[in-house]
Amino acid sequence: MFCNPVKERDEKVVQMHDVAPDTIQTVIGYMYTGNVILTNENAQDILMAATMLELTHLIEQCANYMIREVCLDNCMEMFLFASHFACLKLKLHCRKFILDHFSDLIKDDKFYDIGAEDLEDVISCDDISVENEETVLEVIKKWVEFGKSRDEYFPRLFRHVRLPLLNEEYCKTITAADSLINNNSECMTRLREFSIFKEKVFLKQTGADVDLDRYNVNTTPRYGMFNRAMLVFSGGTVEEGCRSLTTFDPLTFKNFTGVQPHPTFDFKFKIDFYQLVSANGQLFIFGGIHYDDHHFADHGKALAEAYCYNMKCNVWDRVQDMVHPRCCFSATPLNEKIIVIGGKSVYPRGPPLENVEFYDVFNDVWNALAPVPISIYNHAASATHNAVFVFGGRDEDDDYLDTVLRYDIQTDSWSLVTTQMNKPRAQFSAFTYRSLIYLIGGVTLHENILSVAVYDPQNNTWSSGKTFPEERKITSAAFHDGTIFVCGGIRHMGVRGRPNRTVESRDLFKYDIVNNTWSKVVKLVQYGNINSVTCVVLNTKYLQESDYISCL
Repeated sequence: MFCNPVKERDEKVVQMHDVAPDTIQTVIGYMYTGNVILTNENAQDILMAATMLELTHLIEQCANYMIREVCLDNCMEMFLFASHFACLKLKLHCRKFILDHFSDLIKDDKFYDIGAEDLEDVISCDDISVENEETVLEVIKKWVEFGKSRDEYFPRLFRHVRLPLLNEEYCKTITAADSLINNNSECMTRLREFSIFKEKVFLKQTGADVDLDRYNVNTTPRYGMFNRAMLVFSGGTVEEGCRSLTTFDPLTFKNFTGVQPHPTFDFKFKIDFYQLVSANGQLFIFGGIHYDDHHFADHGKALAEAYCYNMKCNVWDRVQDMVHPRCCFSATPLNEKIIVIGGKSVYPRGPPLENVEFYDVFNDVWNALAPVPISIYNHAASATHNAVFVFGGRDEDDDYLDTVLRYDIQTDSWSLVTTQMNKPRAQFSAFTYRSLIYLIGGVTLHENILSVAVYDPQNNTWSSGKTFPEERKITSAAFHDGTIFVCGGIRHMGVRGRPNRTVESRDLFKYDIVNNTWSKVVKLVQYGNINSVTCVVLNTKYLQESDYISCL
């Protein structure tokens, strides 16, 4: 303002409009001391004033603070603010956030306040996290309808729709009925060019070298079109302080690796009794114990280590360790936190734990919660509404439990629910679906449990699902979108005249909750294991596809 050739440079008194006195006071204090306290309430105002006064270092501090605060609720507001005040660093960060969370942000009307050039910049990008191209076109149409005098921008934006990626029936519908397209000669010309492309090239010469620019088409899938809901396995790897990551796609039957497992399954680096947890679209692994430490010793020490998977780099990033080392525990996500309960810090001879702690995903910190009423391990837990329910497990006397405990997150307190499971059980899984909790697998003192128990917390009642179709000890299960997957298990196999031997199966079954049916998915998951499995959305662009495709 005072350095550039503008009117204010030569004025003795300069009026600064839309800037509060306390903001100016803060900025002046910064000029003299170099210190400033930024909050969510003052950061934007201070950045505005700093921009007017061309205080480069203060602008940088404000931008860095606001970047740390970007989330789904404020991203579009931050983006528009950064655009208006030419804060490039903040704008670029928000742009990346928009690309990564495109499908979520377009549900909010704030998205449609974006300018035409910025929208064009976003939809022209390969890196949009969107499942199908139809969504991109629908966003363009909604943006045009959302504001006044936007029709003129439609042809320009329509150029970035990747017509070969559109569903054929959808394409026919918009060609016949959409006025924005039908009333514009440029759009109709583009559709005719695409029709020629399909007839002469796409359908007849797939695989041949084609000059796509000649036909004005783009066949490159968007980033989000490589996203898949994967079954994820982990455990030992090639070096200490690391974890493997392997995946299976239950739709395509393909196997992938992210972080290679040890090729010989060397027990030195094998981890048992850990927890894989998916929360807020991120994947975490907590605790466990090295195979050698509990197979060759009575008092093996559990691990407190915690990792978050970095999908784009294919590495596990070390995050804050748990306060208490533990294995044989439960972990369940609830309201952007992950609650871990009980377990053992020394295995197999150590006493079970009663302490409970939660991991704050956003702030990378652990905090203590009220301890569980009894020391417990090999139990299962699942969250519903503002409560966590803990089922069964084993106590300090190694008795198998049939109890149900409830943790109220608002009061930080535990209570014993006046109900019991139909059988005591340990080493099993629990999943919440439509306010009901489904218990899968596990063992009692004398048998494997193959029945599905269904608990209704609201009415405090039990019902049963269909029994698993094969005899085995089920210890590894995952849930996704109304389906429970069971990977392998421990089976006893014997030949007449010889003692039975224990084998680990790596087949895959799925339980359709709505239809109450079990079905076999594949005979072998290449990298499956019976320790722990979870389901999370990963992008296959960052995974290495195996030559082995599982079959039924």
